[in-house]
Amino acid sequence: MFIFDPIAMLIAVAGVFAYFAFKGVGSANRKERSNEDFIKWFAEQEAKRSKDYVRYQNWLYDHRQ
Repeated sequence: MFIFDPIAMLIAVAGVFAYFAFKGVGSANRKERSNEDFIKWFAEQEAKRSKDYVRYQNWLYDHRQ
């Protein structure tokens, strides 16, 4: 009569709930980054982007027709 097994579906839903519950507990143990760490990371990314942009400009200048 049912397209799916209701007991198996209940076990699957409970398993998914347990997985995300335990996953949330594990993520609470991660090191939190401070604002200074974020500012330092952002500055490094900006420096990398500007360096890549200069490289692209030089390549474009060298390969113009």
